[in-house]
Amino acid sequence: MSFPSRSSRFAGQVAWNGVAFAVSLVSGFVLSPLVIRGLGIEAYGVWALVFSLLEYLNIADLGIRSATVKYVAHYSALDDEPQVHRVLNSSIVYFLAMSGALGLLVIFGASWTLVFFKVPPELHAEYLNLLRLTGFTMAAQLLFNVPKAALEAVQEFKLISRINIMVNLIRTTACIFALYFQWGLSGLGWATVLALWLGFAVIGYYFLRRFPGFRPSFWNFDRESFRRLLHYGLPTMAGTLANQFLHYGPPMLLGIVKDTASVGYYTLVLRLLAGLYEIVSQLGGMTGSLIAQLAAKMRMRRYSEA
Repeated sequence: MSFPSRSSRFAGQVAWNGVAFAVSLVSGFVLSPLVIRGLGIEAYGVWALVFSLLEYLNIADLGIRSATVKYVAHYSALDDEPQVHRVLNSSIVYFLAMSGALGLLVIFGASWTLVFFKVPPELHAEYLNLLRLTGFTMAAQLLFNVPKAALEAVQEFKLISRINIMVNLIRTTACIFALYFQWGLSGLGWATVLALWLGFAVIGYYFLRRFPGFRPSFWNFDRESFRRLLHYGLPTMAGTLANQFLHYGPPMLLGIVKDTASVGYYTLVLRLLAGLYEIVSQLGGMTGSLIAQLAAKMRMRRYSEA
């Protein structure tokens, strides 16, 4: 019986990533004109403004997600299950605390953002509902990035791509129904949130199948493991901040100095470029976890030969 080589497995993962990217791109180009036609350019601008604002929640990551990928890949290659569990528990405890804090901040601080952004008065209520609803979910996404990072670390990119395809298709279909029945921005928000939570559930299910011995626990938080996560992740913060300002700073600036219609026009034009950036980013993630595994195996080989 022959097994696929590492290069062929990597090629298959890249192919699935390309399919996921294509589905995301097509769904975006299908959905954006429908939102504009059904709700108007100002409502579409509110939609884009909310998600641009919520992307800044990722700053709370502190690079710990990428560090989780690195160290889970490293210790999995060494078959060091206890250390894998320490890394996962340390990451989960941190993101659980941050998700709770940010979720409360979004819910109770949403109305303050109207001081800065020029949202049309008739859209204030829908803007706040959308911001609170999707903001709570985006805060929770920080926590669910841990099982996703663990699956990336063990090269489960085909699975992740399939889940992303499923979430995109469900989200697009649900949003089209919301537009058809004229449920407004709140309906689009609920459609998005339900698709995302379904994705969280599926990621969690496959994470528990891939790491059957893992049990999340506050008591298993390991300070040394968390220190290593911070030591690896914090240097990446400059790049994270630059990326956030580059991609999501202009829509927010337009929302402050102009209006939501300007936000809508700007984000619609840049959608293709953002999609191309995403596929390159995913390829970088594939390569990073694979290199971490290979480096761990090479180090173990050197120790055994010494």
